[in-house]
Amino acid sequence: MLCIYTNNSKTKTHYKIYFKILSKVLKVAKRQHFNNLIKHSKNKSKAVWSAVKAETSNEASKDKIPLTVKNKSINTITIW
Repeated sequence: MLCIYTNNSKTKTHYKIYFKILSKVLKVAKRQHFNNLIKHSKNKSKAVWSAVKAETSNEASKDKIPLTVKNKSINTITIW
């Protein structure tokens, strides 16, 4: 937030450098995480596809989120 509202070029430069470093660290950490999952799995192809689905967000949501209306939790939908 400080970077957005400041006119100090030194602060903006520091933020840009920090953001680039953080992005690289996150990419490497994510790569290592998925490599470890694949390396230690018994079914390599399933592990690879799980990683692909996690990255592309194509995996269907398995959690049902209840809807709360007037302090009542609604878990099912009834169509009239």
